[in-house]
Amino acid sequence: MGKYQWSAWARNQGLGAGFFIFTGGVISFFYPNMIWAIVNTVTGLIIMGLEYPVTPFNKLGFLSENYYFRAFLYFAFIVPTIFQAPTTTGGMCLATTALTYLRAGVNGESGAKKRVERKKEDMSAIKAPPQ
Repeated sequence: MGKYQWSAWARNQGLGAGFFIFTGGVISFFYPNMIWAIVNTVTGLIIMGLEYPVTPFNKLGFLSENYYFRAFLYFAFIVPTIFQAPTTTGGMCLATTALTYLRAGVNGESGAKKRVERKKEDMSAIKAPPQ
């Protein structure tokens, strides 16, 4: 039986959580305390940038490949989501994302390993032309 990849599940959860936080942040602009709206909107964009392969975020190296760092970063990002009602759902989704990334880190998964394995698979698919 194959090994389960927790990081793939965490990535999908992170994209959803980032979208919820971003959308809730935009809705929070209609609330009295707009500083939390700005913070949550930027937080949602950062989360979606980390999860979706955007070039500037992929070049962060250790920060984007280490799942322990990502889990604790997401735990820190949960804090501003509890101050506005529209972002609490995204904060709860982000909590499950952080726990899933923590599980991926405990299982020894890393973003760097996936990249190396992918290159090996691509090279094995290339065959010499018939002569």
